[in-house]
Amino acid sequence: MKLVVAVVGRLKDRYLEPGIEEYLKRIKRYGSVELIRIREERKSHRQNEAQAVAKEGDRILQLVQPGDRLFALTEEGAQYDSPEWAENWEQWVQFTPGRLIFAIGSGPGLSPEVKQKANTQLSLSPLTFPHQLALLLLLEQIYRGYTILRNEPYHR
Repeated sequence: MKLVVAVVGRLKDRYLEPGIEEYLKRIKRYGSVELIRIREERKSHRQNEAQAVAKEGDRILQLVQPGDRLFALTEEGAQYDSPEWAENWEQWVQFTPGRLIFAIGSGPGLSPEVKQKANTQLSLSPLTFPHQLALLLLLEQIYRGYTILRNEPYHR
C-alpha cells in the first residue's frame, strides 16, 4: 500500500521536524509513505483567502488518481478512538486499489472542492491544531493503527 500525506505549507516550527521524520521512518517499516509539501498561497487579505485556498486545493486534487482514496483533514470530519481507527485503517488498506492520500490544508483549511471530492473527512480532535502539528499527529496515528493491527506493544 502506498501512502501519501500532502500538507500545504512549509515547516515553520523546526522543533516538529524530528518527530515528523521519526514517524515517517517508523511507518516505512509497514509500507511506502511519501510526504508532499504543497506550496502555500499568500493570503494578504480576507477577500483573496478563498481564492488562495482554492488554488491550494487544485494542487492537492492534481495528486489524486483513479483508485486512490482521498482523506480530507477537517474540523467537521469523523473522529475515531484508536481501536476504531485501526479497524477502519485495515479496511482502507485492504480495499483501496490505489494510494491512500491524506490532505492537510493551510491555516484556513481545505477548499470546498477538496472536501467534496474526499472519500473520507477526518478530524484528529475537536481541538484546533496548527497544520504542521496536525501532520505530526496524523503520522503518529497512522503508525499506531499499524501497531494495533499487528498487536505490537506500542499502543498498550
